[in-house]
Amino acid sequence: MQTAEIVSKVRGFVGMRVAILLLLAAHLPYVAVYFISLWQQRTHYQFFPFAVAAFIWLFSSRRRKSGEQWSALPVALVLGDLSCVLLGVVIRSPWLFAFGMFLSVLAWCVASHEEGYHRRLTYLALLPLLTIRLPANGDNQIIAWLQTVTTAVASRMLQRFGFLHFREGNVLEFPGKRFLVEEACSGVQSLFTILFIGALVICWNRRTLTHGIILLASGVVFAGVMNVSRVVAIAVAWDQYAVDLSTGYQHDVLGYVCLGIAALLLLSADSFLTFITDPVPDLKSAGTLGNFRNPLIAAWNYLFSVSRESIRTGPAQDSSKHTPGRQSVWNIGAGLICVTLLLFQTYVLRGETPNRPPAEISRGDTFDAETLPATVAGMSRSHYLVEEGSSDTTTARFSNVWHYTSDNLEARVSCDHPYFDWQLIQHSYVREGWEITESSEQDSPDGWSATMIRMRNIAENRHGFLLFSMFDRTGKTLEPEKSAGAGSRVFDRLFRSGPDRSGSIMSYLAQTFVVTGSRIPDNDVQKLIELHFQTRSQLRLAATASAASN
Repeated sequence: MQTAEIVSKVRGFVGMRVAILLLLAAHLPYVAVYFISLWQQRTHYQFFPFAVAAFIWLFSSRRRKSGEQWSALPVALVLGDLSCVLLGVVIRSPWLFAFGMFLSVLAWCVASHEEGYHRRLTYLALLPLLTIRLPANGDNQIIAWLQTVTTAVASRMLQRFGFLHFREGNVLEFPGKRFLVEEACSGVQSLFTILFIGALVICWNRRTLTHGIILLASGVVFAGVMNVSRVVAIAVAWDQYAVDLSTGYQHDVLGYVCLGIAALLLLSADSFLTFITDPVPDLKSAGTLGNFRNPLIAAWNYLFSVSRESIRTGPAQDSSKHTPGRQSVWNIGAGLICVTLLLFQTYVLRGETPNRPPAEISRGDTFDAETLPATVAGMSRSHYLVEEGSSDTTTARFSNVWHYTSDNLEARVSCDHPYFDWQLIQHSYVREGWEITESSEQDSPDGWSATMIRMRNIAENRHGFLLFSMFDRTGKTLEPEKSAGAGSRVFDRLFRSGPDRSGSIMSYLAQTFVVTGSRIPDNDVQKLIELHFQTRSQLRLAATASAASN
């Protein structure tokens, strides 16, 4: 009898479980590339090791050892994973491998029941879901939006409290100091970290879907409160005490204090929601109506409570069990897929080096004043400087800036780096108070297009003119998304752009920017286009030469 029980337990473990484990293992090389790039280039996702560890621990400790039900939905999710993997193999996209791995993890959660509860473990998939970067640079767009809202709310609060300042876009200017609200909404104290803490509370306390949605929505509000508090605290400390909290260790301490307060607010909101959504006893009345349940009470308890399971009198049926022949088919098939994918990924990644942090591969002295000629397109170089910003991945770390002047124009030519994907740089100007009035693409004789944008700052009655182009360290030009059609653009933005690509290479952004009091006439536009085309070619030559020497 003991031998039979052991054989039964072994057969209960194999089958779909081994197939899923082998399939998950087949994702590892590209998924490792995805997470390495996420750690190095997206600091607001650096919570992912804790999310992965929490999921593994909760899933392994709460999963019922038998009783998995591999119905149509989890099987469809596994097939979706295989589709993502096949597409990821074709276009070499670590993001697709990571998303496919999430689908298989979700399938296992849907097929598994929680020990002692009338529910599946689907809710635990929220933790790995948060580690999947939003496609089409959605995370950066959310950060940019939150920066704008934070700046506006903080400025109003400071005005209400009597702190005189001037706001221009995302810049708060005080006497003797300008604060750019850029890091207050990113990094490890970002909205995404708050959402992770909320997801951890939901999974730890076994909250329902309705409770979880309300708690995550509260987390968005608390993240806004946290960021506004940081900005206001920095401004007040400077205005009243001449203490600069915008840089250094004191800035980090302030950020972690605000993060801790936001976490406590989340815990408080969770307790409050638990208090007002306690399950209501469904007491049956005596008489002929006693056999009917109150539908309102049943609906309330379904939405807001998790019911425990009564003690089972016998072992649960494990629908994941298969006959030995079917088990062998599942395991052999999954093993072949695993070996094939591992060999392919090893072949693709064998000659590639991991992306190094921006500080190691990008320096302010990559260019100098003589990188660009003294005279270009009838405009003379006046002065040169190097600007160093933050290490946040939504902005460039270094900006090498040359100023060119003519009789009626002054142009700012800059090369910003490092980036790791195509940048919609116009969003940065919108955050600084500019309104885009016209956007087009300018073709050059060498086939390298540039984006041309006209802008206007209505409040200051200024007109802006911008030309920008991008190229990577190898000299390859990065073209704007324009000619492949809407479907191809969406496909490329979702799956191929961004630092999640295998072998993602650092890129440079060449800009030509002019501010005038009136709209620039067409003859000056042609002069600026020629200035941009010539300077970007010189910058590309200098960047590739620097990369080759390193």
